[in-house]
Amino acid sequence: MDPSERLYLISIVKLRKSLPKFILLCIFLGIVLLFSRFIFIPLSKEIAPISNIQLPHLISMISVVTSTSILVLTIREINEISDALSGLFAYFLNIKKEVSINKLRRSLKVIVFVIFTIFLFWLFKDFISNINPALPGVILIFIVIIAFISFYAAIYTLIIESEVNIRKIILDVYKARRKHVGLKKNRK
Repeated sequence: MDPSERLYLISIVKLRKSLPKFILLCIFLGIVLLFSRFIFIPLSKEIAPISNIQLPHLISMISVVTSTSILVLTIREINEISDALSGLFAYFLNIKKEVSINKLRRSLKVIVFVIFTIFLFWLFKDFISNINPALPGVILIFIVIIAFISFYAAIYTLIIESEVNIRKIILDVYKARRKHVGLKKNRK
């Protein structure tokens, strides 16, 4: 079996194994966040504070801690999914060198984790603002800086590693087209 075919099969197995777990954890996370946001926090606004602690703040902190514990479980699955996607990407771009595959894997992991972090911020923004109104702004600035640096490094690596293979694909398409056009001229 060709190493690229082996990589393809391993990637498919990883994807089939990790994707259902990830989806179930995301559904569970969604249920926790929906219950917190639409049931528990509105109910807590109607109840008197407990020893100068506002209940919406406390419920928000409990929601963030619970959601974070669920997210810790999803990190392994995200890691496996990004490995599988990088393997599929390497297979379709016909990347054979192990060093190039590892760089591709690392770059795709960075992209996936940055997108996941942005999604998490979007989910937790309201809960964090219940704790302290200025905190979401500080976190967003930090996320934007890290995201731009990470995207630049990852995309630059992807371009470098896939450039040779994309050139080969374009050259093959060009040769096939010239051959096809040549066949048409010979028929006339």
